[in-house]
Amino acid sequence: MKRRKHFPNQANHISGMAIQGPGANLNPNPQALAEALKCLAPNAAANRQLLNNLKAYVFPLPWQASPSRQETRQHLQRALEAEGQEHLDTLLTMLEGMKAIMEYYKLQSPEELDSYLEAHKEMFRRCLLNKAGRKPTGRPGKTF
Repeated sequence: MKRRKHFPNQANHISGMAIQGPGANLNPNPQALAEALKCLAPNAAANRQLLNNLKAYVFPLPWQASPSRQETRQHLQRALEAEGQEHLDTLLTMLEGMKAIMEYYKLQSPEELDSYLEAHKEMFRRCLLNKAGRKPTGRPGKTF
C-alpha cells in the first residue's frame, strides 16, 4: 500500500481559503462604477460613503433596503462640487444603465457586471478598428 504524501503548506492554504469565504480576494468595489466616478467626479471618487450608497443602488441586496433614484440623486448632489454638478445627469444615466444591465441579464455580482462591460468595450474597440481598416493589436483591455 502506497502512503499518500502530505503537504502541510497546501493544507494551510486550503483551510485559509475556507475561512475567508468565497469572493474574499475580489475587489470590493465594482470597477465600472469606480472608473465612472474617477472620470466624471474625481474628488467624489474618494468618498467611501458615496461609493457605498451608489453600490447599494446599483447592486441591491435582498436583505437591505435599496435607496431610491431620488435618494441617490441627493447623495450625488451633496458629494459633487460645483464643477462636478454638470456631470450629475450623466452619472445618474450611467447608474441606471448599470442597474438595467444587472436586472436584464440576471447578473449576480459586481464582478459579473465588470466582465460584461469589459467584453463589450473590447468588442466595440475591435469594431472601430475594423471600420478604420486597421487590424486589432491583439492586446485585450488596452484602449487606443
